[in-house]
Amino acid sequence: MDYGACELVEDIARDMYEKIFPTKRIGIYRKMLKLEKIVYKQLWGIRSIGIWGMPGIGKTTLAEAAFDQFSGDYEASCIIKDFDKEFLAKGLYHLWNEYLGENINNSFIKSGQKRLLIVLDNVLKPLDADAFLNGFDWFGPGSLIIITSRDKQVLVQCGVNQIYEVEGLNKDEAKQLLHGCAFGIDWRKQSGLETLAPYYISVKYFSGNPLALSLYEEMLSHMKSDKMEVKLLKLNHPPPQIMEVFKSNYNALNENEKSMFLDIACFFRGEKADYVMQLFEGCGFFPHVGIYVLVDKCLVTIVKRKMEMHNLIQIVGKAISNEGTVELDRHVRLWDTSIIQPLLEDEETKLKGESKVCYEKC
Repeated sequence: MDYGACELVEDIARDMYEKIFPTKRIGIYRKMLKLEKIVYKQLWGIRSIGIWGMPGIGKTTLAEAAFDQFSGDYEASCIIKDFDKEFLAKGLYHLWNEYLGENINNSFIKSGQKRLLIVLDNVLKPLDADAFLNGFDWFGPGSLIIITSRDKQVLVQCGVNQIYEVEGLNKDEAKQLLHGCAFGIDWRKQSGLETLAPYYISVKYFSGNPLALSLYEEMLSHMKSDKMEVKLLKLNHPPPQIMEVFKSNYNALNENEKSMFLDIACFFRGEKADYVMQLFEGCGFFPHVGIYVLVDKCLVTIVKRKMEMHNLIQIVGKAISNEGTVELDRHVRLWDTSIIQPLLEDEETKLKGESKVCYEKC
């Protein structure tokens, strides 16, 4: 089969996959191909892969797709969504019984001859995942373990063989999701759609995050295209769903790491990494450790030696910073004109009042 024929077959397969899963799994077929290559290149034995990425990027959707596609090849399989919550609520023994109870009580499986597929989604505590997996000393050759997490170090501590970082939607996928969800339009059958504001928003603003696109779809569908970009550029507080998901990563940081994250979000995005590191060292933040914690938790990236972060993460960071200024008696970070102007006006009023008092006393 020549290269052109291979491309044609892949296009047909992608179209069929997207017809079966019209919006939820847009872009997943492309990622599944990469995931399959990683899995099948591993040596025969107990294979394992970690799926890593920022909140909303599609880790769970990819894990579900992998489970649907692979599970038929294994003699026993289970997928546990929100593994940490399930583990906390039910405990190790009840999880075993609920998800693999029949197999656990089957003595010949314990001989180690059975091929198992285990998918643990949204793991935050590696010790819990390790306890669950180490209970199965009967994994047979060819078994596969898939773990998803927004923290790279969790996957490292779980001892997975390889880590796959989930990419955002590309331009075409973002357009397909946005136009299909918000407008009910198949963008591939329409000309001139790339000139609409949603196209620029999906690429520049959301940076291919499926969760963000799907959450904003209802708002976009009720707006005229010429007003969408203006509306979103003025956005300074994300929807509660996004705020909640992203803030959980922030809450897992220590105080120094929180300060560095908020400073980068408010002031240092796009600055040279070495320069920012020096500033943080002067503040006693131990940035050579803290920055890479932020990277592993998908809050910050270092691209071409510059500090970068996803647009949505920056918005969440600024929103958290603003919340902090309300709670404190003093303003820690002054980056927003809506905060700076009232502060200056208040200070000017105080100075005038002090001058009047001083004049009256004289």
